[in-house]
Amino acid sequence: MILASESQSQTSDNKSPGRPVGNIWNNTQRKDAAVAWVIHGNTQKVSEITGVPLSTLYTWLKSDWWPRFLEEAKREHQELIEARLSDIVERATDALLDRIIYGDVKLVYNKGLRTYEEVRTPVVAKDLKAIVAELSDRLRVIRNQPTRVSVEAKFDPEKIAREFAQIAERNREKIVSEQ
Repeated sequence: MILASESQSQTSDNKSPGRPVGNIWNNTQRKDAAVAWVIHGNTQKVSEITGVPLSTLYTWLKSDWWPRFLEEAKREHQELIEARLSDIVERATDALLDRIIYGDVKLVYNKGLRTYEEVRTPVVAKDLKAIVAELSDRLRVIRNQPTRVSVEAKFDPEKIAREFAQIAERNREKIVSEQ
C-alpha cells in the first residue's frame, strides 16, 4: 500500500496535466520501459525486465507521450551502439597496424630451455590482401555504401573477431608445422 506522502515523492517529476495523483511511475521508469521496448520489442519481456504491469504498458503504448520517449530511447540506444562499434574499430585497427608493421607472432620452441619464445615474422601477402579487402568492405558498411557482395550488409563485430582469430590460428598451425 502506498501512502500519500510516498505517492507524492514518487510522482514529483510527472506533474503533467491529466496525470493521476496516485501514479507511481516516474519518467525515469517510463524511459527505462521505452529503452527495454527498443531493445526487445516485446511487451511481456519489457514487463518482466522493468516490473511494470502489462496493463500499464498497454496504456503507455497508446499514450501521447510514448512516441517521444521511444524516439529518445532509440536515439540513445543508437548512440551507444555507435560508440561501441567505434571502440571495436579502433581496437581492431590498432591490432592490424601492429600486425602489419611488426609482423605475426610466431612461437619458436627453444629446445635448450624447453620453452616457446615469441618471434615476429612478416605478414604473408595473401593475408594482407584479405585484410585490406575486409577493411574495404567494412568501411563501405560503416558509410552505408553497398559492398561487393550485398547491398544490405550489416557490421558484425563478432564475425570480424572470429575471422581474425581464424587467421591467427592458421598462422599458429603453420608455424607449428614448420618446426
